Amino acid sequence: MKRSMQWIADFVLAAAIVGGGWSIFAPRSPRALPPPPQRTEALPEPAGPAERETPPSRSSPRSIASLLGWRPPAAPAAVDAKPQPPARPEWLKFLGYVVGPDGQPSYAFKDQRSGSVFSVRPGQTSKGWRLVEVRGAEFLLELAGLSYLVGEGD
Repeated sequence: MKRSMQWIADFVLAAAIVGGGWSIFAPRSPRALPPPPQRTEALPEPAGPAERETPPSRSSPRSIASLLGWRPPAAPAAVDAKPQPPARPEWLKFLGYVVGPDGQPSYAFKDQRSGSVFSVRPGQTSKGWRLVEVRGAEFLLELAGLSYLVGEGD
């Protein structure tokens, strides 16, 4: 009985191997391909190389950069359209003016905070001060981006 059980197991295993080999190596009938679809519309004739249109480019530097995490800079904050009126400092005094040999006046001012005296011509700079404009009896001075308005009688 022991021997017959082993023969039966060997027979089943051999039958499985032969059956698998037959399914792999057995000749098959050729498959028929389906017929190609029929087109009813006429195709345009291919254009020559000079007549071909180039496809539109779908990428731009901005689109590629956005893929890499780049974002356009934020719009600058709205700047006040009205400039600040110039300050009228009590510590800045007009001393007088001198006309030079070229006929251009040079105006003298005193900064009472530091005690320094400086002389400037219109459009020129002296000790950081720039005389922007002379308005009759008033002078528009600028220091470090700030504007100051000084009168003759101040």
